[in-house]
Amino acid sequence: MPNRAEAKIDFRLVPDMRADQVVTKLRAHLDKRGFTDIQIVPGGIYGPTETPRDAAIVDALVAAVAGAGLPHTVNPRLAGSWPGYRFTDPPVSLPAVFVGIGQGGQMHAPDEWYLIDAENPKLAGIDRQALFYAEFLFALANAKP
Repeated sequence: MPNRAEAKIDFRLVPDMRADQVVTKLRAHLDKRGFTDIQIVPGGIYGPTETPRDAAIVDALVAAVAGAGLPHTVNPRLAGSWPGYRFTDPPVSLPAVFVGIGQGGQMHAPDEWYLIDAENPKLAGIDRQALFYAEFLFALANAKP
């Protein structure tokens, strides 16, 4: 029998949630149930981020995706995590979006891969992805503030 077990819990923060408060509540929850011997080691903490739909950067992204002929939806929050709060929170306080049309794999696993050449027209290889970023930046440069 092993003498140790580990578990990873991923909390997705929403506006007005803070990581330190979540950790404190988790500690209280575990302690209340008698699990005082469980050690909590926070890591990879990203604060919540949100950008208004009417921000110029969102319009530019929608224009670039539509210009690429890709079906799309606009989500107010991403289920994944990224350090967008570094842009949207003070002192920067600018709108930010998560951009990409590529086909990655395994989401940051050791065997993650990147598509170089897409034979399937529904997938974007690295050349089409690079062009998409240029189209996005062009759309952003022409966006109305």
